[in-house]
Amino acid sequence: MKKRIKFLLPVAVLILFFFFFYHNRSNNDKSRIIDLHKLSILPDNSKKIEKRSIKIAVASILSPEATIESYKPLINYIGKKTGKPAILIQRKTYQEINALIENGYVSLGFICTGAYLYGDRNKMEILVIPQINGKTTYQAYIITKKSSGIKSFSALRGKRFAFTDPISNTGHIYPLYLLRKIDETPNSFFKKTIFTYSHNRSIKAVYSGIVDAASVDSIVFNDYAQKHPEIRKEIVIIKKSVKFPIPPVVVPEKLDENSKRELQKILININKTDAGKKILRNIGIDRFVLPKSGMYMKFIKRYQ
Repeated sequence: MKKRIKFLLPVAVLILFFFFFYHNRSNNDKSRIIDLHKLSILPDNSKKIEKRSIKIAVASILSPEATIESYKPLINYIGKKTGKPAILIQRKTYQEINALIENGYVSLGFICTGAYLYGDRNKMEILVIPQINGKTTYQAYIITKKSSGIKSFSALRGKRFAFTDPISNTGHIYPLYLLRKIDETPNSFFKKTIFTYSHNRSIKAVYSGIVDAASVDSIVFNDYAQKHPEIRKEIVIIKKSVKFPIPPVVVPEKLDENSKRELQKILININKTDAGKKILRNIGIDRFVLPKSGMYMKFIKRYQ
């Protein structure tokens, strides 16, 4: 009997030890769980943070990684000039960026022409537009691989096609326009379609054979092909659109006038310094200019 007690006592101690150990661990693990239904509102001092920073949204014309690499120097420059920490804001879709601008969550937005077309233009206004290679226009390119043997848009029937974003001008609106002209839809015309959510991803999707063709931004394609010679060698443009007004830089309509003028002055004058010229070269822009009156209205009337 004594031998049995001596044997059971250590076993009982071990059982008690593991019971308390796992009980405490379970309680600690529960404390790490975040219940999204019980989130509390941020304290009022968050408003002070808003005033001390400037948020700048950049649409995913490029992939998030490429956007950060290209635009971060410009974002930092704007922050330095305003004397406020500048924060780069990204979202997956153009519509999400539009919502940030329209609701005044950001002070400045680099958006797509299609996003401006579909945005609430009573809640955003064009501040400046970029000039690239002396032009303030761009085009949609329908691209495919040389080896595909595809020579025209009509030859894409039954093929796999990549769109960029649902409200991208060159990456979705234009190819839909081409399909409407022949009484077709993406489902009736293509074998399969995907959304890549950036133009360089669409280019890569064609190059890697994920899709047979895509519609992309001419500015992005020309820049990407220059940096990646294999793209220029393997990919061909089978159709070019008419010239569209270039993607604009916008601000929320309700942003105060002093801030609008300050941001406009910073962007208009950025090419007048060596540092500014280097930053613009990094994103392939000559300079920022004021838009000509009515230059976007013809585009809006045609596609809306």
